[in-house]
Amino acid sequence: MTTEKKPLFELSAAELDEELTTMFDPYRSSHPIRCEVGASLMAAQAATQRICLRVFVQKADVSQGMNGSSLDALGKLFNDFEALNGYLLEGEPPRIDLVLWDAAGFINGWFLDQRGRPDLQRESCPETVASLSSMLQALAQYDEGWKALLERRAGSLASYVRLAREKAEIQARGKVESQGWLKRLISPTSMERELLSLGFR
Repeated sequence: MTTEKKPLFELSAAELDEELTTMFDPYRSSHPIRCEVGASLMAAQAATQRICLRVFVQKADVSQGMNGSSLDALGKLFNDFEALNGYLLEGEPPRIDLVLWDAAGFINGWFLDQRGRPDLQRESCPETVASLSSMLQALAQYDEGWKALLERRAGSLASYVRLAREKAEIQARGKVESQGWLKRLISPTSMERELLSLGFR
């Protein structure tokens, strides 16, 4: 007789951590950032389900003293997360499989539009990871049981983005400083332009 697995939102923080580790560990050595983003996305999805059940189904807002503006903020957070979740899981292959990084493991670049060009109308790869980090941090404030887990995952993603920006700034500075006089005259570049090409506005 097989025991049916609990859905992720019913697990304790320690159980969720263990489940995500088991799920992503076989791929972590070859796709570390993709696994971190994927695990964080699943944790955020499960957290929205937990919070939604508690606040909207069980009317916990009364016992927790949530007012209308708190519920509005939570509703906006849910909508923003659903939009990000949908964006990352759309496409063939899904965009989450297209989060870019260079050979040294630093996130950079842009998702491509339908014509195969960088989609500057949407967030870049680093911006998308930073948005997910912010959402995890915000969700943590609504879930005491998972707070430490969500904050840890938010911090991990933020660290990836911070290190990536530092690397991008070094790379951009090198390109700007290495311009010859002819390049400066005909097609000058700048820190801002080089950073933008790497996905940092």
